Amino acid sequence: MTMDSSTIKKETFTLKDDQGKNVDAFVKYDGGRAILKPTGLKAKTSYIATISKNVKSVSGDSLQNDYVWSFTTVAQAQ
Repeated sequence: MTMDSSTIKKETFTLKDDQGKNVDAFVKYDGGRAILKPTGLKAKTSYIATISKNVKSVSGDSLQNDYVWSFTTVAQAQ
């Protein structure tokens, strides 16, 4: 499904740390992929990424629910 790139932005593609604080990130839609490039991730920290149900396809269809996933960073390299 081709997405409406104007709906994929910082407000609709977010990242929060394990304290629930927003993590600053660069967001764009390129080549059929939504890209979230965070700055300053911390070692050994859990994060929750969310694509809001407010994103839309070029035909105007939206997600039925937010799409949410999580990940945890590892220790920093020595």
